[in-house]
Amino acid sequence: MFHPRLKLFLWWFIPLILFLALAFDGNTHWDETNYLNKGAFAPFNLSANWVHYSGGFYNGRMFHIFVLHSLFAVLGVGIVSLFIVQAVMAFCVLGAGVLFFRTLKEMALPPSLPYLSSIVFLFLPLALYLAYKGLAETTAILLTALALFLFFRGIKKEDMSGVVMLIFSAGALFLATNSRVECLLTFSTLVIPYICFQSGRRLTAIRGLLWVGLMWVVLTVILGFITGIWSLEFMLRRSEVYGAKFAADSMDYPPNYIVAVLFGGGFWFFALLSLFDWRRTEVKIAWGGLLISMVPIALLADHTELRYYNPAIFSFALVSAIGIKYFYDWLKRKQALVKARAFILCLFCLLVAGNQLIRPFQEIGSEELPLIRMMHGLHADYDDPLIIMAHPHSTYAFARLCFPDSRIALDRDFEKTAPLMILDADTLAEQKGPIFYISPCGDKEKPLLIKLLNRFRGGGGKDQRKGGIPQDSWVTRSGDLKLVELGRAERYILYSVCLQDGKAAPGGGALE
Repeated sequence: MFHPRLKLFLWWFIPLILFLALAFDGNTHWDETNYLNKGAFAPFNLSANWVHYSGGFYNGRMFHIFVLHSLFAVLGVGIVSLFIVQAVMAFCVLGAGVLFFRTLKEMALPPSLPYLSSIVFLFLPLALYLAYKGLAETTAILLTALALFLFFRGIKKEDMSGVVMLIFSAGALFLATNSRVECLLTFSTLVIPYICFQSGRRLTAIRGLLWVGLMWVVLTVILGFITGIWSLEFMLRRSEVYGAKFAADSMDYPPNYIVAVLFGGGFWFFALLSLFDWRRTEVKIAWGGLLISMVPIALLADHTELRYYNPAIFSFALVSAIGIKYFYDWLKRKQALVKARAFILCLFCLLVAGNQLIRPFQEIGSEELPLIRMMHGLHADYDDPLIIMAHPHSTYAFARLCFPDSRIALDRDFEKTAPLMILDADTLAEQKGPIFYISPCGDKEKPLLIKLLNRFRGGGGKDQRKGGIPQDSWVTRSGDLKLVELGRAERYILYSVCLQDGKAAPGGGALE
């Protein structure tokens, strides 16, 4: 009925468009807005004090921040620029899916698995969450997919071009680990099981892995000695850094095994079905990678978010695709071909739709549209308002990025990167009005699952996170200020601010 090329185009075009439509949620993660703020405003040089902040937190994310810095250098800052950058991140996830498809083709897996695996990859809860997010995981997954493709392509070549591809694979992996260091684990989830279970190319794959590993070490050591930036630093010091700063906050996060279930959502049905075909080589490779990636994180991490399981994303997609093929082959033996295809397609779509229920469980730093509407309302009603904000990782960073020409002040000192900080009533009295204060309800918007767990355990609905960013600003605690609530937009509260002695009187009426 369709021309073969048109049919191929539709088989790719429809899932990709559906992915782009489903992935947008209008929210940011609290780390995302922090990276965006760094990329847009912070000086990208080694003397900037935030580079080695918190035990090397940014050291393993520098290439991702460099990518954001480059995008904002070209686009400028503002709402439109932000949405373009987030769209670029969505296409990074798409690119990772395409490279994953090409990688599985190079691994010589059964013909249907590369396509099925790449489609499952795109509709996993994590991939949908990362799209339109300026998180380091997004850049890292794309670069790791590139490293894997070049690796498997390289070990098939018997001439110098194979060595060149392995060198470029090491380069891509090096850049990936300077976005998220756990990409070393992501890379191993396909390479190590392939070496273990694909005997035909075992020696070639081992030599290729040694080449890539050696080049990665060389590049990492060179960068470390020249710049002092070590991608592994924060991971190695995480327990030391956070053990000194934070008490255990088990009330803030669901158990790791629950997050592992949410990672795959309804696709676990197909993943478990693949075990019925466990003798096949591709099943052993896929499950080997899944165990390598998920078990250490679930057992060793003090807590997990959905994105922490990103090393498992390729192997889980492959496992699920094997389960889909197994189920489809079983249906074909029981039903007519058309009915089998229709049933498997409907079941897949049902699971994708069901996975959307996982969305409220995921972490939110800022809700973009309500905050933008509140800011637009303020600027429509007042000329040059001073807007004080809390929470540098989310509310402040997002607003400053979208409204770079506004007078936006931070209510605390944070990494010395905020151009305007108002830390007490005396400093506030020196500013011209009108003056407003915007704060979200809580430092972070807790996922729905965490709220339910807290209620079940007898916890309250307020954010009780121990340590870290203070929950109450000096603005709300100061006896020298009078705050009048003017309006709310979702979780954001807008106050007018004036000194009790009347030296700063902004007036009222915004958003009333």
